[in-house]
Amino acid sequence: MIYWAEKYGPIALATATAGALLYFSEEMVGLAADKSINVSALYSAIFNWASIQTGFLFGVFGFVSGKSSGFLAEINRTQAMQTFNIYTRNATLLGFLVALTCIPLVVTDFDISGKSAAHYYVFVGWSFVTVWSFLAFARVAYVFGVILQVRDKTKILG
Repeated sequence: MIYWAEKYGPIALATATAGALLYFSEEMVGLAADKSINVSALYSAIFNWASIQTGFLFGVFGFVSGKSSGFLAEINRTQAMQTFNIYTRNATLLGFLVALTCIPLVVTDFDISGKSAAHYYVFVGWSFVTVWSFLAFARVAYVFGVILQVRDKTKILG
């Protein structure tokens, strides 16, 4: 059960978020129309976060792949480490995708306030990828933190 939650949790929660946005579409469009929420500011904030997130993930990947001694070298060829590398790659690609898709949304002031239903569906799709990306990042950051807690054995000279 825990493995399932770790492996599929980010995409499952992103799907639930998209479902909730579809269910509450009238309320969301109403909030955007009366300027109670500013989706343009959301796009900008998410762009900033996705940029930072992607940079962090590149750093994690570089640290893990460049470590040739100690604990990381010992677990390098294990299934768990291969899975972690897949999680890192996927989170990096998702973060890059989110950052890239934010650019036209910010530049065009992409509005969801009822002008076109298609705009709202694009927003839902973007939200799906954004939540998936953030949760995939959180998974990598958590596992990376666990990996860093393991201390390398020190050799006793004798």
